[in-house]
Amino acid sequence: MEREIGESILAMRTKVHEVETWARDTFVRKDSFEGGFTRLEKVISDRFSSVDARMERMEGKIDARR
Repeated sequence: MEREIGESILAMRTKVHEVETWARDTFVRKDSFEGGFTRLEKVISDRFSSVDARMERMEGKIDARR
């Protein structure tokens, strides 16, 4: 009887650990997500501004050749 109870408790403990690990790996806190997304938006914005500057230079060179 004691062994069966011990095995049941061990099984529940293992399952709780699996659920905690799954939740940790699957979900992210809202503030962490928003912070990461804000940084990503800034990087994309910076890259597009450099692309815009290059395009304007290219257009200026093309216009100068005409």
